Amino acid sequence: MAKQYEVKPNRTAFVNYRFAVRFIYSLIFFLILYFLINRFFPVSVLYFVIAFILLKLFSYYSLSVQYKKEKYVFLPNKMIRNGGGIFSEYEVELIVRNITHITMRLPFIENKLFQTGNISIESAGTGAAEVFLRSLDNSKQIYDYIEKLMKYNGFKLTKTNLIQQESPSSVGVFFEVFKTFISTIFIVFFIGVYIGGGLINLLMNNTLNKNNR
Repeated sequence: MAKQYEVKPNRTAFVNYRFAVRFIYSLIFFLILYFLINRFFPVSVLYFVIAFILLKLFSYYSLSVQYKKEKYVFLPNKMIRNGGGIFSEYEVELIVRNITHITMRLPFIENKLFQTGNISIESAGTGAAEVFLRSLDNSKQIYDYIEKLMKYNGFKLTKTNLIQQESPSSVGVFFEVFKTFISTIFIVFFIGVYIGGGLINLLMNNTLNKNNR
C-alpha cells in the first residue's frame, strides 16, 4: 500500500463545465430580472450586460481558485480533502476505520463529455465527516483503490454491505437532460420575446409616424 496517493479533479469538468452550467442559469436569471425591471423602470440593457460579464468573470476566477486548492490525499489510515475559495481554505480529514458508506455516481452529461465521476465517502464516530471527491478521472480505479485501502485497515464487510456503486439511473438521466433542455427553452423564449417585442414596437412607431404625416 502506497504511503501517499494524491488526486486532483479533472480541470475541464471541475471549472469549465460547472462554469457553463452556472452561465446558463445566470443568463436566465438576468433575462428575467431585466424584463421585470424594464417593465416598470426603463433601464439600459448595457448595465445588465456589464453586470453579467463582471459576475461571470468573477465566477470563473472563483472556480479556478477552487480548483487550485482542491486536492484529495489518501494515506494508509486516513483520507484528506483540501479545498477552499478566494478568501478561505479548509481541510477535511476522514479516518478509514470510521468509514460507513461509499457511493460512486456518474453524472450523465458530465460523464459523457469528460468520462468523470464523483465519489462520496461517509464516516461515523466522534470524528464523523463526509468527503466528497468531485469530477474524478478514472473514478472506478479510485473507487477500487479506496476499497483496497479499507481492506488494508481490517474491514471484513463485503462490498455489497458497505460500498455502493451507481451508474446514472433512467430517472436521473431524464431530470438532468430535462433540466438543461428547459433552461435552453427559457433562454430562447426570452430572447425571442425581447426581439419580437422590439420589432412590434418598431412597426407600431413607424405606423404612427406615417399616420401623423
